[in-house]
Formats: sequence, structure tokens, C-alpha cells
Amino acid sequence: MGDGTMDNEANRHYDIERLLEEELKSSLVDGKLPCVNALKISRKHMISPEKISAIANKLDLKISNCQLGCFK
Repeated sequence: MGDGTMDNEANRHYDIERLLEEELKSSLVDGKLPCVNALKISRKHMISPEKISAIANKLDLKISNCQLGCFK
């Protein structure tokens, strides 16, 4: 048996991902996620736009008005 460090880290990762999912969903405008909102979330949580894009893709969220090409 371990000391639970890995379990705590896995739980923390799960909690952060759930938080990001909820924040992305609550930032939708007309059913889509504006690029500016995705970038704000990325900066707020110090997470790369690529990671935010991956979470959005997992949730089948479409990113709109992307001018920088950060989100695909």
C-alpha cells in the first residue's frame, strides 16, 4: 500500500478537469464557446490553449470566432 499521494494527485487532476468542463460549458454563447472566453479560461487557470481545446473537443463544444488559430 502507498501513502495515497498518487490517489490525491489523481483526484486533484479529476477535480480540476471537472471545474474546467463546467466553466467551459457556462461560457457558451448560442451553444458555442467563443475563442475569447476559451483564452480567458486558459489564462485564468494557467493551462495551455491546447489543453482547453482538448477538453472542449472531449465535450463536443465548438469554438467560435477564433482569430489566432489556437483552437481547432
